[in-house]
Amino acid sequence: MSELNLPLLYRHILRAAQRFPSIKRDSIVQEIKAEFAANKGLTAEKEVTEKRQLAVSSLRQLEEYIGISHDESQIYLRGPANTA
Repeated sequence: MSELNLPLLYRHILRAAQRFPSIKRDSIVQEIKAEFAANKGLTAEKEVTEKRQLAVSSLRQLEEYIGISHDESQIYLRGPANTA
């Protein structure tokens, strides 16, 4: 995943953040957009690499959380069938 180009990485993070189950989801999405915009002009290879690693790590965390949250929402209650 660390091989993703930055625009693709950005889209993946935004997509995952938009599915994040939180009341603060909209502000999280705005923070991501602001962070990417603030770092758009970075040219130092070390800083770019560090920011990319942070983005990849954050994406993995979002995807893991969404996966756990999504699975847990699939709860079905079963009781005796109503045959009347």
